[in-house]
Formats: sequence, C-alpha cells, structure tokens
Amino acid sequence: MRTDWAGLPAGVRAAVVAEAGPVVAVEVVPHGTTCSFTAVLRTAAGRVFVKGVPVGDERGRAAQAREVAVNTLVT
Repeated sequence: MRTDWAGLPAGVRAAVVAEAGPVVAVEVVPHGTTCSFTAVLRTAAGRVFVKGVPVGDERGRAAQAREVAVNTLVT
C-alpha cells in the first residue's frame, strides 16, 4: 500500500524539507513494488525524486541497500 506525503511521519517530512527545501507540490509515483512511498517533489530549487520504506520493512530496506550499492547517485 502506498503512503502519500501527508501520511509520512512529521519527522520524515521535516528531514526531507531540510535537505530539499520547502515542498510546493507532490506527484506520487504509483509504480514499483519495493517502496511504500515514491514521489517527485517540487521544491523552490527544482524537482526531487524521493522514495522510502518503513523502518520495519526488511525486504524494502534490503532492496534500497542494493540500489545504493549499485548506484553512486543514490544517497
């Protein structure tokens, strides 16, 4: 099940805003199977692709760790 921007914990939204700037629009990405949140955020600085999984989602966390291992642009 997908989570929308408003459904994320306040601390998560605050961390994203601290990194990317204030969010002015959110385009939820409905595709994919490993992330419960995937979206393109529009900020004053531009577009930012964001995705994430809950802390307790070991399968999703493992998938994200694999992406980090093979893609030097993922942080």
